[in-house]
Amino acid sequence: MNLLDLLAILPFWFDVIIGPIGLHNTLLLGKMARMVRLVRLLRVFKLGRYTSGVQLMVDSLQKSWQALAVMAFLLFMCIIISSSAIYHMEKVNCPRIGTMTGTELSDYAAECADAYNRGVSPTYGLCCTEDSAPVDFPNMLAAYWLSMSAMTSVGYGDIFPRTHLGKGSCSVAMLMGMILMALPI
Repeated sequence: MNLLDLLAILPFWFDVIIGPIGLHNTLLLGKMARMVRLVRLLRVFKLGRYTSGVQLMVDSLQKSWQALAVMAFLLFMCIIISSSAIYHMEKVNCPRIGTMTGTELSDYAAECADAYNRGVSPTYGLCCTEDSAPVDFPNMLAAYWLSMSAMTSVGYGDIFPRTHLGKGSCSVAMLMGMILMALPI
């Protein structure tokens, strides 16, 4: 029995000895023992030494870490470029809120609040915030999320571009992701 096995069974014996006294919830050691129980999960990694498939996978990852790092870098750069393009293509279609009158602003707000319009005002165009950012993409991180989900899968559908320019940019991002994943690195 090694130290890892001892740490894995120690919380059980701690509960057996201290549990009947009723102090295990108040003692700092009791709280620490509950945290040490997570060490039991690490015992699964010991099985990797005896499984040829796991050894083969670890060996291949060690030998190809440079190619994987290049692919991750390229993916990161493509996500940054495509998220910037998607965000700015959507932002171009925001109406100029500063030039609207009070009645136009109230009409615009009412049309954007209506769920039937789905984020696009029939009169004024794309629904945007006070900062002239699209409601679906209030900042670059939201566009980053869309770009990452579009490049690495088919997207989740939680946010999507509303304009034709945004949809075109997102389509290009999906194609870039497919090409990048198909590269023989």
